Amino acid sequence: MNSASAAPRPSPNPNDAAPIVYSAVVCTYNRSRSLGSALRSLLVQELPAPNIYEIVVIDNGSTDDTRAVVDRIASDAPDRIRYFREGSPGIAAARNRAVRESRGVWIAFMDDDETADPRWLLELASAADRSGTRVVGGSVHLRREPVPHDAPDEVRAYLSGAEIPASIRRIFGETEEGLPGTWRRGAAGPRMGNLLVHRSVFEELGDFDESLIEAGEDIDFFRRVREAGLQIWFAPSARIEHEVPYRRLKPDVLKAACRRIGWGFCRRDRRSRGIVGLAPLAAVRAFKLLLVTGPRAWIAWRRGRLADAMGHRVDVWRNAGYLECVGHQFAPGLVARIAPPPPTFRSEADMSRIRAVDADPCDGNRSSKEGPSAP
Repeated sequence: MNSASAAPRPSPNPNDAAPIVYSAVVCTYNRSRSLGSALRSLLVQELPAPNIYEIVVIDNGSTDDTRAVVDRIASDAPDRIRYFREGSPGIAAARNRAVRESRGVWIAFMDDDETADPRWLLELASAADRSGTRVVGGSVHLRREPVPHDAPDEVRAYLSGAEIPASIRRIFGETEEGLPGTWRRGAAGPRMGNLLVHRSVFEELGDFDESLIEAGEDIDFFRRVREAGLQIWFAPSARIEHEVPYRRLKPDVLKAACRRIGWGFCRRDRRSRGIVGLAPLAAVRAFKLLLVTGPRAWIAWRRGRLADAMGHRVDVWRNAGYLECVGHQFAPGLVARIAPPPPTFRSEADMSRIRAVDADPCDGNRSSKEGPSAP
């Protein structure tokens, strides 16, 4: 495969019929129910030669039957799937371990609650070859569970339509429709859940930032890619389906997720711009919260457009989380009494404790870092 920087190819391995060119990576934490479908979709990838790719599973400390699921599926392809357990919690640590353990020159990232189209890896590779780029993202399409009949009225009301509000869809990684080409700034993407990266990019730019504990380690990576002058190519034909369980669409879960995202963006900006640079960014967020998203959410709610109202509310929660974090930077003692840092959850099972943990910020069920399964 060609690349703009003439990146090196792997050396032939005399023990293999062909060298490993592609490593399909899945980082997981307590998602054994969906992990099986993800791995099975990777086993049927349509490539010119099946032995030129491997599947690397990074278990980020799961306590369910993740290992058993991997072993069961790997029994049908023992030379294809490789399993590793990473003790440091957090999606950044898991992805860094994946980069270290993978043998391919090209590393393809996919989430543990996604399924890949049979031509997914081939389409990513073909796009990289045609464009000469070293970072290629595909399209992510949401697949949601039906809303149960016993769901709370407010949930059924805003999910009664056929479509999830656009701002909520972006939280779950959906990409915008478009033609192949360089990913334009401001578009909803790219997404780590559907990305092909040449190994040389990590060698040049370094690892994922494990200090961004709430969110934003992926956006920080894409920022460094762009600052290095590298193009990010969009390949819409490289399709991934992302399963969105009903429980992740509940308002309390969305609020907790958006608040963490706001904190993550704040920490990212604090690192890149310094504490003084946060002030103008916070002013813009406050303006949007008070004069744009807040009023829009209220108006939509008053007019009975509950789906639109929820879509605006997630923007309100995200901006509010950002401003809370800014307050902690300037007056941590004062703001902590009003708005303590958000608890970080690493699975949907943990999210079921949101109300209890929000009521008691000192609850011991929070983890130190966000895991791969956060929305």
